Amino acid sequence: MKHLVKHIFIGTLLLVFVACEVLEQDPISSLSSGNFFETAEHARSALTSTYAAFRNTLNGGQGNVRYSAWGDLRADLLTTDAGKNGSYDRLDDNEQNPTDPVADWSNLYQTIARANDVIANVPGIEDIDLTAENKSEILAEARFLRALSYFYLVRLWGDVPLSMEPVNSASDPVDLPRVSREVVLDTIEADISYALSRLPEAYSSNSDTRGRATLGAAYALQAHVYAWQANWEAAAASAQQVIQNPLYELLPSDRYADIFDAENTVESIFELQIDPFNAGEGTSALFIDFGTDEQNGGVTGELGVFLPSQKFLDNLEEGDLRRSVLVFDGEGRFRPQIVKYILPFSRTDLGTSVDNRTSEADNNIIIYRLADIILLRAESLNYLDRTEEATAL
Repeated sequence: MKHLVKHIFIGTLLLVFVACEVLEQDPISSLSSGNFFETAEHARSALTSTYAAFRNTLNGGQGNVRYSAWGDLRADLLTTDAGKNGSYDRLDDNEQNPTDPVADWSNLYQTIARANDVIANVPGIEDIDLTAENKSEILAEARFLRALSYFYLVRLWGDVPLSMEPVNSASDPVDLPRVSREVVLDTIEADISYALSRLPEAYSSNSDTRGRATLGAAYALQAHVYAWQANWEAAAASAQQVIQNPLYELLPSDRYADIFDAENTVESIFELQIDPFNAGEGTSALFIDFGTDEQNGGVTGELGVFLPSQKFLDNLEEGDLRRSVLVFDGEGRFRPQIVKYILPFSRTDLGTSVDNRTSEADNNIIIYRLADIILLRAESLNYLDRTEEATAL
C-alpha cells in the first residue's frame, strides 16, 4: 500500500442520541409461532423477512438516509446540504432530537425481533424439505443479521436494551432496560461465532453470495467488532480470513467505478440488494442521499441531502484516479457533488442532462468490501507496531 492510512474510521462513530431508557416491543404480528412456523417455506420466508427488515433500516421510509448519516456523515466525510433537513444538520452538529428519523432505533429492533423469531422457531419445524443442514444455515444467517443489527445499535447508542427472545403475543413482557455495551458486544461475538461455524462460503448465485450472510461476511463483521474494542490482534486475524479468500479480489483501477455501478463485483463481500421494481424494496437510499437535479440542466444538488466535506476533498490527492469517479467538482458552476452512486448511466454528461435520472435508482448498498477489510487489517497491524506488514498490503 503506497501510503499507510494512519487513522481510518472503524464503523460508525458513537452518536449522542437521545432515546428511551426502555425498549417497548410490540408483538411481531398477529400470527403466533404455532400457526406460522410449520413448513420449509415458512422458515425461508421468515428469514427473507429478516433481511428485508435490515434493508429497510438503511433504505426505507423517513430514515432512508441512515446508511450515509450513520456512516460517512459521522466520520466528517460528508456535510449536509444547507437548508435541506434540520435533523441531518443537527446530526452533523451532534445535536439530535428523539423524534429525528436518524435517531430512531425501532427498525433495528424490528430486524432483531424477526431474527429472534427465526432462531426460536425454525429448529422445531418438521418438514422433509427442510434438512438439518438447511436449518443450520438459516439459523446462522439470522444470528449474523442479529449481530449486525446490535453492532449498529451499540456503536450508535452505547448501552442499549438486549432483546433475545421472540415477542409473539400481547401478554409477553415487552419493557426491556438498557444493558451495558460490554454485554451487548459479548452477545454479538457469540452470534458471530455461531454463524462462522455454520455459514457457507458461497451460494449457487453470485447475487446471493454477495447479498446474503457468508463466511466472508461474518469474518468482515467480526474484524470490525474486534477493532471497535481495540482488540487489534484479533481484528487483524479476522481480516486476514477475508483477504485470503479467493472469492474476493480488488478490481483494477480502471474498473473502480464498477464497484458502485455494476453491483455484486468480486470486490464485494456483503451488500444489500436493491430492486425498485420489486414491491416493498423502494428506490435506493443512495439516490436520496446524493441524487442531483439533472432535469433543470445541471448538477445542482436539489435532490441530494449530503455533499462531500472539505476534509474529504482535501484528502483526494492530485492524480488520485478515484477522484473522477467519486466527485464532480462543479466546473465552477455548481458545488462539488458525490457521484459514485448516482451517475452510472453517463458520467461524461455531468452538468448537462441525463434522461435516466429517475426515482428508480437501484444501486445496492455496500456494507463490506475487500478494500475496507484490507485497510482495517493495515490499521490493526499498525497499532501492533507491525508497520512493515501493514504497508506491504
